[in-house]
Amino acid sequence: MSRRIEVELTSTREDGIWTWRAAGAKLPKGELNGSLLFAGAKVGDVVRADADFMMDGIDIIAVLAPKGARKEPERIEVVGTPRRDDEPLVTTKLAPKGRGGDRRDRKPRREGDGDKRDGRPP
Repeated sequence: MSRRIEVELTSTREDGIWTWRAAGAKLPKGELNGSLLFAGAKVGDVVRADADFMMDGIDIIAVLAPKGARKEPERIEVVGTPRRDDEPLVTTKLAPKGRGGDRRDRKPRREGDGDKRDGRPP
């Protein structure tokens, strides 16, 4: 089963063989036949390729042309529940003010965890 990877075309030879490397790698990784490439391919192009990973190396079986530039920016439409115009976009609910009570009024958490200051005056 093939996997899709991004490869960078690094060089070409007179016999139509191209060398490639994984996008971002330093050294060339393998070779591919120039007949797999799209018209107008040049050294330095980063393309998506279908590759078979074998015991003796990676075989490129197909190369896809890079996507063209989009005329409009990509947008994600947010579909939510409908709301009224007078409803605020963000709501907040703050905790009530106060200190939360005295800790001495609470029960001990475990047996023997009573007030350590029993013998001392407050």
